[in-house]
Parts: sequence; structure tokens; C-alpha cells
Amino acid sequence: MTTLLHASVAPTQLLRRSRALASMLPALLLSGVVMLVTSAVLRLMWLGAGNDFVGAWMEAWLTSWPIAFPLTYVLGPVTRWLARSLKQDARAA
Repeated sequence: MTTLLHASVAPTQLLRRSRALASMLPALLLSGVVMLVTSAVLRLMWLGAGNDFVGAWMEAWLTSWPIAFPLTYVLGPVTRWLARSLKQDARAA
């Protein structure tokens, strides 16, 4: 029986082998970074930079990122299509 992760397979090799994982990587990174920054800014605005800031920030990020990632992954093609169509409309005008 073979497993998906072998000890000899590096994570970069796994991404190169799997188109599904590779297609998710941009949405994974984009949503993670955007939600990390957004949750930090909002937590600073709401709570200030107190002793509990990092814990509250990580809680907010871990709550919001699992919502943002699937939305980014699913809506990515729609937003790219919309941006292309708006760009074409702007050239036509």
C-alpha cells in the first residue's frame, strides 16, 4: 500500500505532482495573508495593543481564514473573468 506522503517526497515535489494542490496554493496563500493582516488591523482598532493582542489576533485569524480560503478559491475564476470583461469594456469606450 502506498501513501500520499512518502518520507522521500519533498513538499515542493508533491505540489508539482498534484495539479489540484497546486491550483489551491495561490488562494491558500492569498487568503491567509489577507486575513492575517485584516484581522491584525481590526483587532488593533477594537482592542488596542494590550497583553492579549496576539492571542485575540490569532483567534480571529483562525476563525476567519477557513471562511476566506474556500471563498477565494471558488470565486477566484469569477473575479478574474469580471476583471477581464471590465478591462475589455474600458478599451471599447
